[in-house]
Amino acid sequence: KAPNPMIDIEDSPLYINNKLQAWPEGEEARRAGISSLGVGGTNAHIVLEEPPVVEPSDAGSRPYEILTISGKTKSALDNNAQRLADFLRANPTVNLADVSYTLQLGRKPFEQRRVVAARNVAEAIEVLESGDTRRNFSQKTAASNPNIIFMFPGGGAQNPNMGRDLYETEPVYREAIDLCLDLLKGELDVELKSLIFPADEKLDEARELLKRPSYNLPAIFMTEYALAQLWQAEGLTPVALTGHSMGEYTAACLAGVLSVADALAIVTLRGKLFETLPEGGMISVPLPEADVKPLLVEGADIAVINSPSLCVVSGEVVAIEQMEAILAERDVDFRRVPINVAAHSAMLEPILQPFRKRLQQVQFNPPQMPFISNVTGTWITPSEATSPDYWVRHLRHTVRFADGLTTLLEAPDR
Repeated sequence: KAPNPMIDIEDSPLYINNKLQAWPEGEEARRAGISSLGVGGTNAHIVLEEPPVVEPSDAGSRPYEILTISGKTKSALDNNAQRLADFLRANPTVNLADVSYTLQLGRKPFEQRRVVAARNVAEAIEVLESGDTRRNFSQKTAASNPNIIFMFPGGGAQNPNMGRDLYETEPVYREAIDLCLDLLKGELDVELKSLIFPADEKLDEARELLKRPSYNLPAIFMTEYALAQLWQAEGLTPVALTGHSMGEYTAACLAGVLSVADALAIVTLRGKLFETLPEGGMISVPLPEADVKPLLVEGADIAVINSPSLCVVSGEVVAIEQMEAILAERDVDFRRVPINVAAHSAMLEPILQPFRKRLQQVQFNPPQMPFISNVTGTWITPSEATSPDYWVRHLRHTVRFADGLTTLLEAPDR
């Protein structure tokens, strides 16, 4: 009320603000200086500026939004999840896409993590407070940026409508699928898209037709390839790759060994060649490799080693039936694999030469990203990756998937 008389307030643009009053918007941003003067000389001064006007974001292009929560301890994580639910309850009209964005980019991540997917605010509150472990995914991580490995399944993983929601809502995924479908034009006697994304009344027919290797192998490849493109577009870059049987072609493609066109052509030919063979069979056996070998009958081979105590035996139908009888007699709980091809067995010998002939026309390149060899169970070498003979052995011999996982898990934070 009584400034220093040496300050000529009257003739300056300044005034003493000694009462509450409105501060209307002007052409320039409003700015204010705030001082904190310490008796001992520890003074602080900050200048505040009003934030720029932000255009409202859209409601989000995805049916689900991902909400990420973290905490230093489990109790802190639970508390932060409840606080988020309380905030959403108090702000029911908030844009859930904006909430997702802020949680992912505006918060420091701690060891204890939780992820929730929800379609709207009401569902987010319900899931956060439910404690349902099928909807609340919690994990403790030792590293803020763990190493990511992309893993690709092989034949038998197909289903009608696999990836359909992604195809309809994710442009990156859709573009990758459409590219593969274009590359396959004229290669098959059916429109593959109609089997992957069938009409409702054609669902059972599509499921049956997708049992054919010439259809399901390219369908699985393009699904894997599109998923990988989508994850990478979201910023999730793998440090290494592995594939199960046919899935190794997807790994090789992403590693730059094969072009998308060549990879599709090879897996499609692989499927067609399978269909020229007599019917075979495969059974999953919950025993170590060393215990399975003595039980093998003529016409049966160990096709896959999935874990230290789980193998798959492949071969002629008669041989598989004999194996089932032997296992049943020993009270081993085997399971028939729903496939009529004896993959990775001696039954494939007649198709190896035509497969090699096609491979010799392919331009192979040294891998630009490390990936696991099914044949050796360790890192593939440039000479292996670029050799047609390697890919012939890959078709015929045992898939040492368990050894590959052991190799991958030698490094921490994966």
